[in-house]
Amino acid sequence: LTKSIVVEIPIGSMEISSALMTDIVGFIEDGYHTISNRQSRVLLGNEGGGAFAAKLVLDLPQVFASCYLFNALLPDISIGATGEVFYYQDMTDECSAYRGNHQLYAEIRNEYIDYEYRVRQGSQNYQAFLNGLNESLSSINETLTN
Repeated sequence: LTKSIVVEIPIGSMEISSALMTDIVGFIEDGYHTISNRQSRVLLGNEGGGAFAAKLVLDLPQVFASCYLFNALLPDISIGATGEVFYYQDMTDECSAYRGNHQLYAEIRNEYIDYEYRVRQGSQNYQAFLNGLNESLSSINETLTN
């Protein structure tokens, strides 16, 4: 990957609002030499964090250009999608929230939003996340360099 700063926020440790996320991005930009545009930012989430990321990117399309979801625990009903964001969905065939992931995929496809959608064999666990993340690195790198 290009030189990057990765910030991990454990889901459940605190409530992350859109305002707090904007403050976090501002703190990083003020404290580190970074490229200060949305094209240089990726929001990524696994399982519960994926559901959170999918909702947060709707509120902050001016902050993040891409949203990468891995076995996201999405609700069965539509959460919405924005055409301003590239979506990458990666899930295993044993993902417990396959209906919610399919719902988001269908909405993205029907709205002609840029996306990649991948389904792999396997169970829903941390290793599946690492495998999916590894497979997505070339896409993330392309997203960050464009």
